[in-house]
Amino acid sequence: MSNQWRRDNLPEIMTRLAARPGHEAVRTLIGDILRNGFGIAWSEIDHEVRLPRVHGRIDTMFAGTVFEFKRDLRQELGDVERKLPDYLAERERQTERKFLGIATDGATFIAYEWTNGALAEISRHVTRADQGPALLAWL
Repeated sequence: MSNQWRRDNLPEIMTRLAARPGHEAVRTLIGDILRNGFGIAWSEIDHEVRLPRVHGRIDTMFAGTVFEFKRDLRQELGDVERKLPDYLAERERQTERKFLGIATDGATFIAYEWTNGALAEISRHVTRADQGPALLAWL
């Protein structure tokens, strides 16, 4: 991770995320974090991954992590809890390995796993504009 990116870009990204900037802005900002914060190549990040068997699509996927972006989790948590189990179960069926689900509106990040046929929350992180390293550590 570039110290210059951390100094010059991460504070602005954190301020934007904390304000719940909307689905597409969160997708873009998380992509920037994955790319520049963790050095992940764009070619390793998939967007709009269609899952015909469950009639849905994964917003963004990297390795064993499924990202579900929302405008406001306070209002859309029910949607996450309806869709994410299908996405995780289907990816695990397809690949025969475990997946982690992260739902976020930028201000709140919630990590889930699919275990024993149920969605289980495993961790939460609340974004603070001045605590970029804390989000990176959580991710």
